[in-house]
Amino acid sequence: RGGVVDVGSTPDKSGGDGNTPNEEVKSSADGGVLTSSGMILRPPGIVVLGMHRSGTSMLGGLLSVGAGFEVPGKHLQVNSQNKKGFYETFECCRANDALLSKQDMKWNDLKRGPFRPQTAVEQVRNNKAHRLWNKHGGNGKKCMNNFRPDAEVSWMMKDPRLCLTLRAWLRFYTPGWHGTDFGGEDRRPAAVFTFRHPLEVARSLHVRTVGTIPTLVAGLKLWVEYNVRAIVNSQDICRVVTSNERILGDPLMEIERVL
Repeated sequence: RGGVVDVGSTPDKSGGDGNTPNEEVKSSADGGVLTSSGMILRPPGIVVLGMHRSGTSMLGGLLSVGAGFEVPGKHLQVNSQNKKGFYETFECCRANDALLSKQDMKWNDLKRGPFRPQTAVEQVRNNKAHRLWNKHGGNGKKCMNNFRPDAEVSWMMKDPRLCLTLRAWLRFYTPGWHGTDFGGEDRRPAAVFTFRHPLEVARSLHVRTVGTIPTLVAGLKLWVEYNVRAIVNSQDICRVVTSNERILGDPLMEIERVL
């Protein structure tokens, strides 16, 4: 897609449980990403990664309204905390809640972590997912249908919980999951990762989520966990890094750089 592409400089070669990269990845001349096997990656969409209260909604609005990325499905309703909209798909947020809940975690309680993506994939595959996955007519299935790797439009998937659950969703984009080889292309989405000063995030969480984040220290710990997981989980896909400060400084120039 042009711009600055960061695909991770020190990928884990171990392979592990199938959630870590095993290929050398570099930029290609046509704006895609070229792997060591010669495949050109042309992502069908993007995922926005960033901690809660880090400006992800502002970034999402710029990418959706300004750049034309589609946010399919039912949207989260605006509220007093975010009057201009979240640019998040309701079913996606509830599906992520389901993935975390099945492993005894919540967005603000990660003591049972880290999140195990391969376990989550097997739970979905074997119909053992948390009840939230199938609630509202099938949150998980609707989310996967909305964000298909063979979509004809460029979509945007946004939810701060993706910092934690991204590796499970990347497995849902593999050829075997959808029963097609996508013409030999890796159809995983690209990532736009944004961050905000940790103390600003912790203060915002403490004020806006009364009782949920009891102390600034708790907010800072969450900031570390979310940002570390976002960086590690996206290290082997096309990734662009921005920040709340850069977007506020010059939104138009920064979005042009990101794209």
